[in-house]
Amino acid sequence: ELKQALADFLLESTGEHYRIVVLNTGTEAVEAAIKHARYAFGRRLEAVAVACGENLRSFTSRLSAGNVEVTPEFLRECERRLGEEPIESGDELVSALLSHNRRNLAAQPLMAALPHAFHGKTLGSLALTWNRDARLAFVRNNDDVVFVHAPVDFLASVAEESIRYWQLEFHPLRLIVRSLPRLAALIYEPLRGEGGVLDLDGPSREMILSLHARYPDVALIADEVERGLGR
Repeated sequence: ELKQALADFLLESTGEHYRIVVLNTGTEAVEAAIKHARYAFGRRLEAVAVACGENLRSFTSRLSAGNVEVTPEFLRECERRLGEEPIESGDELVSALLSHNRRNLAAQPLMAALPHAFHGKTLGSLALTWNRDARLAFVRNNDDVVFVHAPVDFLASVAEESIRYWQLEFHPLRLIVRSLPRLAALIYEPLRGEGGVLDLDGPSREMILSLHARYPDVALIADEVERGLGR
């Protein structure tokens, strides 16, 4: 079977296991990749929400058993860091953390694309297509899509856009903030075809490698079409 033959070839060539999916058109493949990236992002948010719930249940249990001391100084620190007052008890702290985490973990995924690429004519792919004439007739003012015009600054913006959520540690008791990238995927053409046939520039290549190294859960969608290698 073609899919297995391709997977076997890639395993022999790279030592990595691949799952091959054969679709009807390139646009269909791009749309499937975008939807999978958004789905995986949602699953990551769900896992974080579960972990936060377990963390607060553990705090409540320790508080009821007298195994953790909540001092007025600690509550004032929580007020300052959460930007919410008053927080005058452990129960009020739990309520505040639930509110903050639910609000932040309701964020929509952010998708990024490099310029000078055309990704298709479905709504998902058009939203990530650089060509304004193709895109704006169907998709306008999409706050969940960003085009990477300055690759050297992109990792900093990914960190700045990260979703922040709060948890408690118990030995000693302290409030900590964690983060999860809001970026679900970066799509790019290895050989870009809008406005000419353009090689991927060095800064963009370095950015993609650094993005994968720092945020391995963020999907990288290589929309390869110019060389005829498929998507």
